Amino acid sequence: GTKVALTLAATFVVDSKRPLILDSLLSQCDLLFANAAEAELLTDSRSAEEALQKLKSRIPATVITKGSSGACGTFNGRDWNISASLPPGPVVDTTGAGDTFAGAFLAGILRALPVERAALGAAKLAALVVTSRGAQLPKDIESPWS
Repeated sequence: GTKVALTLAATFVVDSKRPLILDSLLSQCDLLFANAAEAELLTDSRSAEEALQKLKSRIPATVITKGSSGACGTFNGRDWNISASLPPGPVVDTTGAGDTFAGAFLAGILRALPVERAALGAAKLAALVVTSRGAQLPKDIESPWS
């Protein structure tokens, strides 16, 4: 009964392991996280939205991050799309933005928040993490859902 989430991690992983991901891994997962480039490469698509439509028949839930264009996904049978949050300062390093988004999204879902609210909170934290070097958030931040 354990739910499994998979993050694609990098385009070179998708490129080298595409058949394994499509033929074996997706069927064992409940939720897929990918950025637009990874999702498009995995599904041979021209956009994140096209990739999302192709993934819907393979996996119950998908989240595709699109950088400064936001994110889209499907969860509990509903498609959703959000805008990106603006960083509170200059973008210094995008390392960890996707992982921050994924972790915050999962935290929101586990709090039983509506999927769009979970995604918007995740986008806020991802926008914050890119304003400093390294994948670290300040220790004194408020909840992204408050």
